[in-house]
Amino acid sequence: MNITDYLHAKFELAEILRVAAVIVHKQSPDILYPFEDLFARLADDRFNVAVVGQFSRGKTSLMNAMLGTERLPMGVVPITSVITTVQYGTDERAIIEYAERRLPSHIKLEELSEFVTQHHNPGNEKGIRFARIELPAEILREGFYLIDTPGLGSAILENTRTTEAFLPQADAFVIVTSYDSPLSEDELRLLTGLRTSSRRCFIVINKMDLVDPDERRTVEDHIRQQLRSEQDASPVEFFAMSARDAIIANRTNDVAKLKASGVPAFVDRLIRFILEEKNSVFLRRMAERIDAELENLDRTEARQRLAAFMARLDYSDPSSVANLMTRQATPRFARCAVCAPVEREILQFLQTFQYQITIDERAREGLSADGGLCPFHTWQYAALASPHGTCLAFPSVFDPIIKGVRSLRQSGAVGPDRVLQQLQDNLTCVVCRLRQDAEQRAVANVANRIARTLSGARSDLPDICLPHLTAVVSALDTDTGNALLDATADAWERTADDMRRYALKRDGSRRAFTTADELDADMRGLRALAGHASLSFVRRVQR
Repeated sequence: MNITDYLHAKFELAEILRVAAVIVHKQSPDILYPFEDLFARLADDRFNVAVVGQFSRGKTSLMNAMLGTERLPMGVVPITSVITTVQYGTDERAIIEYAERRLPSHIKLEELSEFVTQHHNPGNEKGIRFARIELPAEILREGFYLIDTPGLGSAILENTRTTEAFLPQADAFVIVTSYDSPLSEDELRLLTGLRTSSRRCFIVINKMDLVDPDERRTVEDHIRQQLRSEQDASPVEFFAMSARDAIIANRTNDVAKLKASGVPAFVDRLIRFILEEKNSVFLRRMAERIDAELENLDRTEARQRLAAFMARLDYSDPSSVANLMTRQATPRFARCAVCAPVEREILQFLQTFQYQITIDERAREGLSADGGLCPFHTWQYAALASPHGTCLAFPSVFDPIIKGVRSLRQSGAVGPDRVLQQLQDNLTCVVCRLRQDAEQRAVANVANRIARTLSGARSDLPDICLPHLTAVVSALDTDTGNALLDATADAWERTADDMRRYALKRDGSRRAFTTADELDADMRGLRALAGHASLSFVRRVQR
C-alpha cells in the first residue's frame, strides 16, 4: 500500500458510509446526518510529524529539505513559545491563530518572524496559539503535517514547556541533533521519555557535511551506545544527513547529491512507518467502528462491501511505498488549453457581430440566409445584445423559415416531419462555423506548444479536456501523444481526488479545512469531462 492507495481506502470507507446513511435515513427520517462523527474522523485523519530538538540544530532546514523548498524561514533567533504547523495549501501563505477569540491573521510568509520571534513578540505577548504555514508541496498534499516546535533547552523556559505540552498530539517524532554536539542533555531526556512511553521516534544527525568520515563514525558509535543503554525502551532508528546539501541539490536538481544527503532515505522510512504501523491500524479501527454501526441495519449491502474491504486490507502490500521527494508533482487541471482561446474568439466575434447586424443590411441578409444562429449561440448573443438590436436584426430571419413551414401543407408524399428535418438540416450558424475554425487553429497551436515544451517538466504540459483530447493527441507523434495522455490522466486523477476530499470534509462538517484545490474541484472536474460550458453544445454546421 502506498500513500495514494491509503487515501483511496479512506474514500472507499466514506462511500460505504454513504450507502449505509441512505438506509438509516429511510428508517429514521429524523436523523439528518447519519454517521457524521465517523465522516469527521475520516476527514480529520492526518500524519502529525513533530520535529523537535535543541535550538540551532537545523530543524527548519531539515523541513525545507524534505519539502524541496526554501520557503520556511531559517535562522530565526530565537523562536517564541509558538508551535508552527506546515501543511498543504494551493497557494503559499501563513496564518496566525490567536489564543483569544480573534479572527486569524493571513500574512505573507516573509512576515512570519514578526509574530514568532522573541524580538518581535517577546514572551508571546501577542497571544498567539500557533502559526500555520501552507505550501504547495506534494508530500504535504498527501496528509503530512510537519510540526516545527520551539527549541528544547532554550533560555526561554516557556519554549520547552510548549514543546513538551504538544508531544501527545504527534504520530511520530523526529529528534534533530547534529554532528558538532550530538544528543544534548535535553534531547536525551526527551528521547528517554518518548521511548519509555512506546512513542515512535527517529533521530536525525544533521550537518554531516561539517565533519570527516572518522568523526562521523565516532559520533554514530556514541549515539548507538546511548541507545543501547536503555534495554527496555522502544527501538530508535537514526539517520545521518546534511539538510544543507539536500537544499542545494533541490535548488540545482542534482539527483545524486540529493540521494547522498541522506534526506530521501529518511523520508522513505518515515512514509513506511506511517503506512505500515499507523495507517493500517487506523483503517482497521475505522472499519471495525463502521461495522459495529451497521450491525442493526435491515440490508447487508454495506456490510458486505465492508467485509470485502477488510479482506483486501489483510493482503495489502507494504513494499510498494513511493518516495514522495522524488515523485514529480502532478499537474493541476484548471481549464482546457483548447477551450480557452476558442471561447475568447467567439466572445470577441459576438461583441462585434451583435452591433454589426443592427447597422449593416448585408450582415442581416447573411444572418437570414443562415436561418439565424443555433439555439445555443442565439442565447449567447442575447446576453450581449439589447432588445432594440434584437428587434432590428431578427425579424428577417423569420421570413424564409415561415415560408418553409407554410410549404409543409404542399409536401405531398413526404411527411411534415421529414420536411421539418430537411429545413433544420439546411440551416447553419455563423458562430458554429467560427467555432469549428477556431478549434482547428487552437488544436494546432496547442500541439505545437506541447512538442516544443515536452523536454521540460510534465507540469508544463497544458490542460486538455476530454472532448478535445483526441484531436490534440492525433496532431502529435506517438511518443509525445503518449506523454500527454499520461500527464492528462494524472491531472484528472488529482482532480477526482480533490472532489472526493471535498465531499468527505463536507460529510464530516469540516468545510473550514478545505483547500482552494478542493473548493473549486467541482467546476474543474466538470470542465475536464465536458469542456467549458460555453462550448458544450451540438454544432450547427452544414456538411
